[in-house]
Amino acid sequence: MSLNDLERKETTEANAATIQGVTKDRRAFRRRPFRAKLYFQTDELGLTPLVEASPVNVSEDGVCFKTQATLAPRALVSIEIHHPALRKQLKMQAEIIWIKAMDECYSYVGCRWRRRLSSGELHQFV
Repeated sequence: MSLNDLERKETTEANAATIQGVTKDRRAFRRRPFRAKLYFQTDELGLTPLVEASPVNVSEDGVCFKTQATLAPRALVSIEIHHPALRKQLKMQAEIIWIKAMDECYSYVGCRWRRRLSSGELHQFV
């Protein structure tokens, strides 16, 4: 192997490692697990009952939760997060971006907030 071949191989490996590190996680905001009660309504007017869901994670840009309810992507939902120990509550509108079925009963649902959470709002529940 010549010196040029070694340099070319090292450059290629370094570029591959850089690309892998950059494309590994393209999220704009870090997802944080949280413990609180999460409820959602599928009706913007608040006429439907609140449905309880299991929270998975939250960020300034959105929330992920697990539910038994049948939902559709691009639907708007009203989400309420309650922290019983701190007696804090947050009510926000969100758009369902993706749904991933876990089994025949449960699905993971990823939502994007209609407006971003401030860091203060986020840290109340994390």
